[in-house]
Amino acid sequence: MRGGGGEPAGRTALRFEHVPPSTIPATVLLDRRGRIATVFRGVLSRADLQPAVDALAGEPG
Repeated sequence: MRGGGGEPAGRTALRFEHVPPSTIPATVLLDRRGRIATVFRGVLSRADLQPAVDALAGEPG
């Protein structure tokens, strides 16, 4: 079975060792290099998420 992006399903999720699968829902933001920048656990509103996205978008590439 393949997940989004053509990789084996769950392979990317396994890279997030410090985000246990029981943490549902979880939102993981990655920086431009693909590293975990922020992890939000639980239900998340746009108002909670937007500042983190803006901060990442403002980082030099």
